[in-house]
Amino acid sequence: MTTRDPIFQKNLGRWAKFSPEKAKRLKDYTQRSMSIVANPNQELNALFPVGEKMVPLHSTEDAKKEAADWFKSLELEDETVLYVYGVGLGYYYQAAREWLRNNDQHYLVFFEDSLEVLHRLFETDLGTQLLSDKQVFLFYFDRVDEEDEEIDKLFTTLSFLEYKISALESYETVRKPIYQQLRAKIRYYINFKECSAIEYMNFGQFFFRNFYKNILSLPDSHLGNGLFDQFKGVPAIICGAGPSLEKNGDLIAGLKDKALILAGGTAVNTLNAKGILPHFGVQIDPNWYQMTRLIMNQCYEVPFFYRNRFYHNAFKLIHGDRLYITGSGGYEIANWFEKHLGIDETQNVSEGHNVVNFSLAIATALGCNPIIFVGLDLAYTEDKSYAGGVISHPLHDRKQHFQTKNSMDELMVRDDINGEPVHTLWKWIAESVWFARFGLSNPNLTLINATEGGIGLPGIPNKTLKEVSEEYLQNQYDLSNWIQGEIQEHPMPPTVTRENIEKVINEMRDSLEKCLWYCQALSLEFNSQAEKIKNNEEVNLDFQDDKMIANLQALNEEPGYIHLLRVFSDMYLQAFTKKIELIRIQSAEDERKANLKKAELNTMRYQFLAETARVNLSLIKKTFERILRNSSRDIKEPGEPALSKDFSGDVYTFEKGVIKIVDLELKLNIEEKLPDGSYQTQKVEYPNGQVKKEWTWRNHLLEGPSSFYSETGALLGRDWYVKGKKQGKSKWFYATGALHSIQRFKDGLEEGTQEYFYPNGQLKTHLDYRQGKLHGDVKLYFSNGQLKRELHYENGKRNGVERMWAPDGKLEIEAHFQNDQPVGISREWREDGQLSKEYAYDENSKKLYAKQWDSKGVEIASQKINRMDYFDQVAIQTDVLTQSLDNVLQQLNRFVPIVSQDKTVGLKDESAKDIQHDLEVVQKEMEHLKKVGQDMLAESGINVEGEKEQIWKTPSSKKEVEKMLDEATSRMGEEMGELMQLLHETTSLIAHKFKEAAEKKEKEDKK
Repeated sequence: MTTRDPIFQKNLGRWAKFSPEKAKRLKDYTQRSMSIVANPNQELNALFPVGEKMVPLHSTEDAKKEAADWFKSLELEDETVLYVYGVGLGYYYQAAREWLRNNDQHYLVFFEDSLEVLHRLFETDLGTQLLSDKQVFLFYFDRVDEEDEEIDKLFTTLSFLEYKISALESYETVRKPIYQQLRAKIRYYINFKECSAIEYMNFGQFFFRNFYKNILSLPDSHLGNGLFDQFKGVPAIICGAGPSLEKNGDLIAGLKDKALILAGGTAVNTLNAKGILPHFGVQIDPNWYQMTRLIMNQCYEVPFFYRNRFYHNAFKLIHGDRLYITGSGGYEIANWFEKHLGIDETQNVSEGHNVVNFSLAIATALGCNPIIFVGLDLAYTEDKSYAGGVISHPLHDRKQHFQTKNSMDELMVRDDINGEPVHTLWKWIAESVWFARFGLSNPNLTLINATEGGIGLPGIPNKTLKEVSEEYLQNQYDLSNWIQGEIQEHPMPPTVTRENIEKVINEMRDSLEKCLWYCQALSLEFNSQAEKIKNNEEVNLDFQDDKMIANLQALNEEPGYIHLLRVFSDMYLQAFTKKIELIRIQSAEDERKANLKKAELNTMRYQFLAETARVNLSLIKKTFERILRNSSRDIKEPGEPALSKDFSGDVYTFEKGVIKIVDLELKLNIEEKLPDGSYQTQKVEYPNGQVKKEWTWRNHLLEGPSSFYSETGALLGRDWYVKGKKQGKSKWFYATGALHSIQRFKDGLEEGTQEYFYPNGQLKTHLDYRQGKLHGDVKLYFSNGQLKRELHYENGKRNGVERMWAPDGKLEIEAHFQNDQPVGISREWREDGQLSKEYAYDENSKKLYAKQWDSKGVEIASQKINRMDYFDQVAIQTDVLTQSLDNVLQQLNRFVPIVSQDKTVGLKDESAKDIQHDLEVVQKEMEHLKKVGQDMLAESGINVEGEKEQIWKTPSSKKEVEKMLDEATSRMGEEMGELMQLLHETTSLIAHKFKEAAEKKEKEDKK
């Protein structure tokens, strides 16, 4: 047959309505590698090439039976969508047709990657039936990892429906890697679509709960956008937390003055474990598990880029400068607030998939080039989730806070950059593609992957960090001083005040109250339409009365709708309007169903928008209640500013090429003469001609003073270098001239006390260092002088007690450490002083117990504290079952010999032997089941506090566990059944003997 065949042409036309581009490719397809054959029963079949062999597409005996057996094996129950890899010649559709007809909400989706298979299918009558079926979808793809708009829309349409994934038997066998990838992709995208929709379906509470609280802190933040384009041509290193970071720790530490280092999330903790502080932290995640990352890092004075979606309780832990980035991915309300507060959005910064993507977008906006990635494995290198050194807080469960996947994420095997197989996840493959697309959209940007492991980034070259360092990272910069100077030069606009923020929030609240009324009225109107359609009354959905039009117009003009509710309306329509499109109108009844769905959709949409408005009004109310509550607290008034120390004996000069540093406190006495002509003093000026930066280079290394000035000429910071290493005291200043900090260095490492101050002169931060590691006290203060947090370190590790206080002096957290590990009792209190958590550990850091209480003081059940997945639950249930059965068997083992030896019972010798034999068999099966349970407990990690994540927990392993347990319990069940039958006979004999004895005694008593 040819492309001119009328059946093929008709089927091609049908498919072109849904996939026009793919249909064009199929029309032009001329390759022939398959052979059409007939089975012995005259069924159509085909052979397709796999290597040098020709493999049958369907069973060579009976294709229909293969399809029927396949469908029966699926055991579909609650599933309404069936995804199948491989359409074949339509037999699998034929097998599923009855299931489709049983419910018009059942859908069958075929994915096919062979144009020739489609061509052959389209030449058949069965192909016509498949393409004409309004409950069937057929998609073609070239490669699993490429993005496809049609398939993306499909996942949006079919989200929130129960589904199962399967494959043509021949494809599952010879195209297993592709099937595994496709299966992982389907699960990932459906989960992604559902999670995205759920955020909106939950009225955006995760976002707005953080947004309204964090926005109140804007006056205390700096404008992160102000730093954009201020670091043009400076290299940047973006850090992930992948296992390969282990290879680069020492090298990264030596590059801190040669490239800006950005890290977010867990990457900050992995760097800290190697004694490295990034130049910038990056935070954006709204979830609670960010708490343990923030509370356990050592970035007490590191500036953090953030957006207002960031989890508020973790946001409060940022003690260094907060750098606000305008906008907010997925929500427009941030832009409205910024406009009303006088904040200009200089550049839209994409959040991408996660904080690493966000970090890249920020580094690009800063002007950095090249940008180098390290620790970006996007894979479980050596089956590890993270680089070493990541630890959780005593009050946080590591397994819950540091999970990279859940048990529904399927593992995939990919070749890493070295050609070795490695486990990965589909979300990471999608993320790697994001980096590639970012690179293509920024052609002048040099991106380099120096991860030295993992799956790599398509189109981005792989190099070792050492190679990158030798090629790109030669010049030394005083980056810390430069950064703090730029921060001081870019405060928030003067219009960003607490008073103005409250005013803007009130304006949004007033608008939302109006929106609530309009949405409720519109919901009633559309519900009336739906009722009329149900009663078969004439309804013109395109006609709306004057009242409805007025309400719609008024709603559409409200700021609360335009900048807050509209995105929820769009997402609702995207999630649910597609469901209407599933009703392929082929009759008047189909049209009536579609109209009813539309009316019901609009009814629910405006109910949903009304509830979204109500939730936001409630959150705004709570925000103002919090403001009032905090203002009524007995908060200490600011005390006297910290006393300035006498450094009159210090000498810091650079004259005629001679660097002289005399520092009595640090015991430094340095004098170095730079040979004439060997050094260059560099200057960068503001547009007004004022010097901005001034430093001296010799052989690419910094020498002497490195200074940063404000646009008015005020000194903002000065560090001192000798042979490229910081020496002595670094002094930084606020734009007002007030002292910002005194930092002390010896041979390039922090040494002694590092002091930071608030603009009002109050001590902000006290850090004790020895040879570049925290050693001694860490004390953080509120601006009123009240102690905020206190810790103690020994050689870079936490030791002793940690305490945190609220602004009014109430204790919030108390924890105990020994070499960074938890010991003793740790507690957390609520704002009202009520105990909320208590965790206890022994001297070996093994958890003894974990208790939590709700806001009413009622203890929370341990099952709710320890969130268990399927595997954890099965492991515990199996353990309980085996213990119970073991107890029964022990009793039987004691009971049977006694009964066997008692001749009065009348138990036959043969029966006694059978019982003993069955007991031995059951005992063996019992031992097998016990081992399964023990293995499950060990592998599930329930009783382990270690670092390793149980990445093996997947849907595939769930099936294996179910099969293993079914086999074990089935065998035991059969043996137990036979044993119980024999025991029943035995107990019947015993009961009969007891009855005879009782009757005999009764007769004797009567005599």
